[in-house]
Amino acid sequence: QKYVLATYNNIEPYVQIHDVLEHETGNLFQADGSLHWDYDNQRASYLYYYKNRIANWTNSFKEQGETDLVYNINASAVSTHQGRDGTHLRDSPTPALHSNIRTLNNQYFVLTHVMGAEEDPRDFKANTIIDVYVDEYSHSIRLPNRNGEKARTFYITDNHIIALYPTQLVVYEHTNLLMAMSEQE
Repeated sequence: QKYVLATYNNIEPYVQIHDVLEHETGNLFQADGSLHWDYDNQRASYLYYYKNRIANWTNSFKEQGETDLVYNINASAVSTHQGRDGTHLRDSPTPALHSNIRTLNNQYFVLTHVMGAEEDPRDFKANTIIDVYVDEYSHSIRLPNRNGEKARTFYITDNHIIALYPTQLVVYEHTNLLMAMSEQE
């Protein structure tokens, strides 16, 4: 078994297979992640849930780039075994390190579930953390939890971050978030 990405065309060849996702043989969970299309730059990006990396490609998948994420966690911790029917099962319930990726103005915005080494545990528990990358880690944006729950996903525009919580949809203005972050520092 292997995860691949495919391009569908309306002319021959109708389907092109791109074997670009990395994982150890038999450990498909290492390739588990989220594919994101950056329309403005015509690039595909793949956020690995269990690796500390974003892979990106041009629309032809010929040129690959990578952005390393700030956390130093070993992806081989996601171990699997093969079930009776041949499917691969996780040995332990390892939660995803990151769950969403968005792009805006040549920046990656990554919803992370990992507390940074320098981060205050109370601050981490009270907020949803979105890490911002411009080739490398730049800074983090904190969205306050709602009803004790972290945001499940988010979308970003030039002026707003739209966060989906379990029971609410909240729209934040960028300027308000950045001002609140500078007041905390």
